[in-house]
Amino acid sequence: MANGIELEDVGGSFTKFIRQAPKEMRRHIEGHIEKSGAKLAAMIKAQVHVGENAPHIRDAITYRRYGQLVLIGLLDANQPAVPGSDTTLADVAMYEEFSPNHHPYMRPTAEQFHNQFLKDMTEAIEAAEKALSI
Repeated sequence: MANGIELEDVGGSFTKFIRQAPKEMRRHIEGHIEKSGAKLAAMIKAQVHVGENAPHIRDAITYRRYGQLVLIGLLDANQPAVPGSDTTLADVAMYEEFSPNHHPYMRPTAEQFHNQFLKDMTEAIEAAEKALSI
Protein backbone atom coordinates (compact mmCIF):
# COMPACT_ATOMS: atom_id res chain seq x y z
CA MET A 1 0.00 0.00 0.00
CA ALA A 2 1.64 3.23 -1.10
CA ASN A 3 2.25 5.80 1.66
CA GLY A 4 0.37 3.70 4.18
CA ILE A 5 0.86 1.24 6.95
CA GLU A 6 0.39 -2.33 5.88
CA LEU A 7 0.63 -5.52 7.86
CA GLU A 8 2.73 -7.86 5.77
CA ASP A 9 1.13 -11.17 4.85
CA VAL A 10 4.27 -13.25 4.28
CA GLY A 11 3.69 -15.62 1.40
CA GLY A 12 -0.06 -15.05 1.54
CA SER A 13 -0.36 -17.33 4.59
CA PHE A 14 -2.88 -15.16 6.46
CA THR A 15 -4.97 -14.59 3.35
CA LYS A 16 -5.00 -18.33 2.68
CA PHE A 17 -5.93 -18.99 6.31
CA ILE A 18 -8.85 -16.55 6.13
CA ARG A 19 -10.12 -17.93 2.81
CA GLN A 20 -10.05 -21.48 4.14
CA ALA A 21 -11.38 -20.60 7.59
CA PRO A 22 -14.91 -21.55 8.52
CA LYS A 23 -17.60 -18.93 7.97
CA GLU A 24 -17.91 -18.33 11.72
CA MET A 25 -14.22 -17.44 12.01
CA ARG A 26 -14.36 -15.07 9.02
CA ARG A 27 -17.37 -13.38 10.62
CA HIS A 28 -15.45 -12.80 13.87
CA ILE A 29 -12.38 -11.47 12.08
CA GLU A 30 -14.25 -9.24 9.64
CA GLY A 31 -16.30 -7.86 12.53
CA HIS A 32 -13.09 -6.98 14.33
CA ILE A 33 -11.62 -5.40 11.23
CA GLU A 34 -14.77 -3.26 10.87
CA LYS A 35 -14.53 -2.11 14.52
CA SER A 36 -10.80 -1.41 14.17
CA GLY A 37 -11.36 0.67 11.03
CA ALA A 38 -14.02 2.76 12.77
CA LYS A 39 -11.84 3.16 15.87
CA LEU A 40 -8.76 4.22 13.92
CA ALA A 41 -10.78 6.67 11.80
CA ALA A 42 -12.15 8.23 15.01
CA MET A 43 -8.64 8.45 16.49
CA ILE A 44 -7.34 10.14 13.34
CA LYS A 45 -10.24 12.60 13.33
CA ALA A 46 -9.45 13.49 16.95
CA GLN A 47 -5.89 14.44 15.95
CA VAL A 48 -6.78 16.66 12.99
CA HIS A 49 -5.78 20.28 13.35
CA VAL A 50 -8.76 22.30 12.23
CA GLY A 51 -7.60 25.69 11.05
CA GLU A 52 -9.02 28.42 8.88
CA ASN A 53 -7.40 26.89 5.78
CA ALA A 54 -8.94 23.47 6.33
CA PRO A 55 -12.18 23.67 8.27
CA HIS A 56 -13.66 20.53 6.69
CA ILE A 57 -10.72 18.11 6.93
CA ARG A 58 -11.99 16.40 10.09
CA ASP A 59 -15.41 15.75 8.58
CA ALA A 60 -13.88 14.48 5.34
CA ILE A 61 -11.97 11.62 6.99
CA THR A 62 -13.88 8.41 6.41
CA TYR A 63 -13.28 4.70 6.21
CA ARG A 64 -14.52 1.86 4.02
CA ARG A 65 -14.09 -1.86 4.52
CA TYR A 66 -13.76 -4.34 1.66
CA GLY A 67 -13.47 -7.80 3.24
CA GLN A 68 -10.22 -7.74 5.21
CA LEU A 69 -9.10 -4.42 3.68
CA VAL A 70 -9.94 -1.12 5.36
CA LEU A 71 -9.22 2.20 3.69
CA ILE A 72 -9.06 5.17 6.05
CA GLY A 73 -8.43 8.80 5.24
CA LEU A 74 -9.59 11.40 2.77
CA LEU A 75 -11.24 8.92 0.45
CA ASP A 76 -13.07 11.67 -1.46
CA ALA A 77 -10.08 13.99 -1.41
CA ASN A 78 -10.68 15.72 -4.74
CA GLN A 79 -13.37 18.00 -3.37
CA PRO A 80 -12.41 21.64 -2.66
CA ALA A 81 -10.95 22.32 0.79
CA VAL A 82 -13.11 25.43 0.94
CA PRO A 83 -16.09 26.04 -1.36
CA GLY A 84 -14.95 27.79 -4.54
CA SER A 85 -11.28 26.96 -4.02
CA ASP A 86 -8.93 25.18 -6.42
CA THR A 87 -7.15 23.65 -3.42
CA THR A 88 -8.41 20.15 -2.69
CA LEU A 89 -8.72 18.35 0.62
CA ALA A 90 -5.84 16.14 -0.54
CA ASP A 91 -3.63 19.22 -1.04
CA VAL A 92 -4.34 20.44 2.48
CA ALA A 93 -3.85 16.98 4.00
CA MET A 94 -0.51 16.57 2.21
CA TYR A 95 0.61 19.97 3.51
CA GLU A 96 -0.43 19.12 7.07
CA GLU A 97 1.10 15.64 7.04
CA PHE A 98 4.45 16.27 5.42
CA SER A 99 5.46 19.92 5.86
CA PRO A 100 7.80 20.50 8.81
CA ASN A 101 6.33 22.05 11.95
CA HIS A 102 2.75 21.36 10.96
CA HIS A 103 0.24 18.89 12.33
CA PRO A 104 0.66 15.32 11.05
CA TYR A 105 -2.24 13.17 12.16
CA MET A 106 -2.68 10.13 9.91
CA ARG A 107 0.65 8.34 10.06
CA PRO A 108 1.44 8.98 13.76
CA THR A 109 -2.02 7.81 14.79
CA ALA A 110 -1.85 4.69 12.61
CA GLU A 111 1.59 3.85 13.97
CA GLN A 112 0.32 4.31 17.52
CA PHE A 113 -2.64 2.00 16.78
CA HIS A 114 -0.54 -0.75 15.14
CA ASN A 115 0.33 -2.79 18.27
CA GLN A 116 -3.21 -2.51 19.62
CA PHE A 117 -4.57 -3.79 16.32
CA LEU A 118 -2.27 -6.82 16.41
CA LYS A 119 -3.33 -7.57 19.99
CA ASP A 120 -7.02 -7.16 19.18
CA MET A 121 -6.71 -9.30 16.05
CA THR A 122 -5.04 -12.09 18.02
CA GLU A 123 -7.90 -11.94 20.53
CA ALA A 124 -10.46 -12.01 17.70
CA ILE A 125 -8.87 -15.13 16.22
CA GLU A 126 -8.71 -16.80 19.64
CA ALA A 127 -12.39 -15.93 20.29
CA ALA A 128 -13.37 -17.32 16.91
CA GLU A 129 -11.37 -20.48 17.57
CA LYS A 130 -13.08 -20.88 20.94
CA ALA A 131 -16.53 -20.36 19.40
CA LEU A 132 -15.78 -23.03 16.81
CA SER A 133 -14.52 -25.54 19.38
CA ILE A 134 -17.69 -25.44 21.48
